[in-house]
Amino acid sequence: MRRTRRLQQRIVNGRYTLFVALFIATLCWVPGTIVAPPHLWKNHLISYLVYVCVAYLLILLNNAFGIIRTRATVQATIYVLLMAVCIPLHADGSEAFVSLMYLLSMFFLFRSYQQPLPATDMFYSFLFLGIGSYFFPQLTLLAPLLWMGAYLFRSLTWKSFWASIVGWFVPYWFILMAAVWKDDLSLFCRPFEELITFQPPVIGNFRLWESVTLAYLLILFLIAAVYILTGRPEGKIRTRSYLHFFILTNLCLFAYVLFQPGESIWVIPLLAIGNSVLGAHYFTDSNSVVSNILFVATLIGLGALFVYNLWMLG
Repeated sequence: MRRTRRLQQRIVNGRYTLFVALFIATLCWVPGTIVAPPHLWKNHLISYLVYVCVAYLLILLNNAFGIIRTRATVQATIYVLLMAVCIPLHADGSEAFVSLMYLLSMFFLFRSYQQPLPATDMFYSFLFLGIGSYFFPQLTLLAPLLWMGAYLFRSLTWKSFWASIVGWFVPYWFILMAAVWKDDLSLFCRPFEELITFQPPVIGNFRLWESVTLAYLLILFLIAAVYILTGRPEGKIRTRSYLHFFILTNLCLFAYVLFQPGESIWVIPLLAIGNSVLGAHYFTDSNSVVSNILFVATLIGLGALFVYNLWMLG
């Protein structure tokens, strides 16, 4: 068991772990790009670059708020590997862009923590939420969670609340002007029509690769969440608040995708963001025999998930 323990420490604390993960992710992007029609290669490249930007932003998130106490690249490593093995997500950059807007929204929400004047941060948080919601309208359903988070972070005031409303509506104001100029109000109405459209919750609507991927993410989430919620209250209260908010958000996302399976392809990248932070905290903070076994099992699971998605691609 010592060998396993040394393996976890070497990988988690390794200086070149992220670079190796990026190299592996690049190789994982190749099969889907090769089998795609040439006119869609651009989409694969865009999705790759945007997911890398999300991984970099995860590093900035930790540098700014100190969510993970050791190396700041573990969460980015987990994220790029999760996105790399989900080959069906490589074909379109829209899901990647929405996940980038989601993480930017979270960044500014976290920055509002106990700020004396949080209105500006709340404005930017909901601005990015609004931009992302034009591509994935159901992203707006996270607004109550963001307000709840702002309340927990002691940054929800009347000014910050109305600033968030204005921030969310700003992108739609420009879309409304474009719709009027083009004499096509469907540009403005489409997101609202999709927002109020719900499909019957049928479990069988999950595609097989979505079921397997969500099961993997759920197991990783439960392991990390149980460790955080039941562990000793070490570290800053601020850090624990951020981790608990990620747990709450991912729990709601899992519940949503259970009732709306058709939105899985949009929700999986959002779940991967929260899972990467929670999983990174677990693997860096715990070094027990159980955590070492789970760490190896997580790596094996990632490899198996890639092989499965590659086989389904063929």
